[in-house]
Amino acid sequence: MTALFTVKSTVTENIRLMKEIKNQIEKLQRTYDSLRTRMIEELGHDQSVQDSDGNLLATLSTQTKTVFNSKLFGAEHPRLYKKFTHEIEYPVLRLK
Repeated sequence: MTALFTVKSTVTENIRLMKEIKNQIEKLQRTYDSLRTRMIEELGHDQSVQDSDGNLLATLSTQTKTVFNSKLFGAEHPRLYKKFTHEIEYPVLRLK
């Protein structure tokens, strides 16, 4: 890990703001998830919601998607897995 260094007050303020915004986002996400769960429970399957003017506001349906199990593929076909995977580097900012 790189040595700690003293930062300008603007950087310190930006970090403080980022933490505050992150906390707000997390709180909003929890509220959204709770409302979404409640709507799904209330609507049931394959339903829609309209306002009093007949405008469609929301739909609830079931859909299917295909997913790829890369861990299983890697375990069963290690050579192919290695051939088609690679590592990348990217910046990671962790607020403390």
